[in-house]
Amino acid sequence: MVQDLRRIVFTIKEVLQAIEDYRQLASGFLPAGEIVGATPGEAHALNVTLENMVNGAPQQTTCTLGSLEVLKALIPFCIANGIMMPRAGQKSFAITNDGATLNIKLDVKLSGVKDRPKHVGTGVR
Repeated sequence: MVQDLRRIVFTIKEVLQAIEDYRQLASGFLPAGEIVGATPGEAHALNVTLENMVNGAPQQTTCTLGSLEVLKALIPFCIANGIMMPRAGQKSFAITNDGATLNIKLDVKLSGVKDRPKHVGTGVR
């Protein structure tokens, strides 16, 4: 079996754009406010900083997006930007201070490849 392994690296700017784009599609994904930054959280989470004007003064709040929520934003971002991904691929990612890395693993069974005896060339079958 062949393994197709892919690694897609995003800058923090691209991650935030993916989150903003997904926010437009999924109401309630994030609270109101302008996304002004993000930092890595625990267990592949992302802490997103939002800013609102309250009584004429800027007020910041932080919302934590879990790993599944970040993946929900990154996948349509890839599709919209022509980045090919296998649908059946196993997806995982890591958040860093600089951005994110999306890892995709797909096991591909090749036709025409026959199983061989365990001890090829030894005469033992």
